Amino acid sequence: ATEDLYRRPLHPYTQGLLDSVPRLGQNKADIKLSSMPGHIPALDALPPACIFSPRCPLALERCLKVRPSLEFAPVGSQGRRIRCHRWREIHQGRVSPRRAAPAASKSIPPQRDAGTVLAVQDVEKHYPIRASLGELLRGRRAPALRAVDGVSLEIERGRTLGLVGESGSGKTTLARAIIGLVGSTGGSMELLGIPLPRKLSARRLETLRRLQIVFQNPEEALNPYLSIGEALR
Repeated sequence: ATEDLYRRPLHPYTQGLLDSVPRLGQNKADIKLSSMPGHIPALDALPPACIFSPRCPLALERCLKVRPSLEFAPVGSQGRRIRCHRWREIHQGRVSPRRAAPAASKSIPPQRDAGTVLAVQDVEKHYPIRASLGELLRGRRAPALRAVDGVSLEIERGRTLGLVGESGSGKTTLARAIIGLVGSTGGSMELLGIPLPRKLSARRLETLRRLQIVFQNPEEALNPYLSIGEALR
């Protein structure tokens, strides 16, 4: 049963997966998350024996040469099938599939009054809309599209800010205005207490190095057939 598998894993790979799950109440500043070393082998370069043996903490010479058969283990309420040379030793408690606990992270004291990294005050980005013939004849000015209208925020050192909103609410436009990919039409911005010019060309090289974008899925967000300039536009 699933509960038996969670309570008593008999394969080192299963134990590694369970150990890598974050636990409630744990803080990354106090304990380092467990992980399995190495990489999953490519399908065209599978090891001749146990696929997990190059990364297994219990691997013996036999594991590196002989592929284990799929055996039925009469454990738990329903039993289970397992492919491991050492599952009986694990079941009997003679060896443990657990890796050595990772070293605890250095305790990081909470930062108070750490200073503001980014300050945005009443930033606007309005796009002009072409006036219709009727508006031109009546002397009326066409209304502007208010993509971002008077947004203010501050991000302190050591903090992360999540910007949430429905599609089309201006999240991306605000980010592009902060980065400088689009010029804002109002408001002010500061990075580490230094004013951020609205135009990218007016910003210092050091500022450009400090303020950058990290894409969530770069392999999907960046088209390899476009130049860097084309991708950013």
